[in-house]
Amino acid sequence: QAVSMSEMYETVYQSQPAVIEDFLYPGLCVLAGDSKIGKSFLVSQIAFHVATGKEFWNKSVSKGTVLYLALEDQYSRIQKRMFKMYGEENTSDLYFSITASTITAHLENQLNDFVRGHPGTNLIIIDTMQKVRGGVTDNYSYSKDYEFISQLKKIADDNSLCLLLVHHTKKMKDDKDPQNDITGTKALMAAADSSMVLVKESRTSLNAILNITGR
Repeated sequence: QAVSMSEMYETVYQSQPAVIEDFLYPGLCVLAGDSKIGKSFLVSQIAFHVATGKEFWNKSVSKGTVLYLALEDQYSRIQKRMFKMYGEENTSDLYFSITASTITAHLENQLNDFVRGHPGTNLIIIDTMQKVRGGVTDNYSYSKDYEFISQLKKIADDNSLCLLLVHHTKKMKDDKDPQNDITGTKALMAAADSSMVLVKESRTSLNAILNITGR
């Protein structure tokens, strides 16, 4: 099936508003960074602001239901983190789960079922990628990475939402381009709609740089 340029120009396509203005859009986004650098705090902040509709870093937010798969966490630790960040303020539009199937099992069905049950969902966070990948974790190849990311991207595209995938960076860093530090092959960036790399000079530093690129 092919569409002519004239037909394409005459078609009105449904717009997809940003989840967070000039920051996070529908599609698949990979967020990578070193271990224990603050990725979970960052995505927890993103999740809370989207679920409440509050501005994020002075950027407008499209309020929606959020599912956060915190697959390396415990509910008690999540509770402590959220209370540390927001006190008693809470929302019923932010859901957490510490278990999920892999992409080779039933993850797609689980996520689609959640969205059907919560039609206002505009953000799903998977923390971390390895927990849902399945198979041998260290066997990276371009084709395997591309196939895996494409399966997750399909879930995001089919449901017109943002799927934010938390991942790690390599031990050996690229001084020229932080995007090259994402663990795995370049297929992860190629298949994803956008990618972010969180960088700190030291683990205890209060300052960080978030390097972002996308379509």
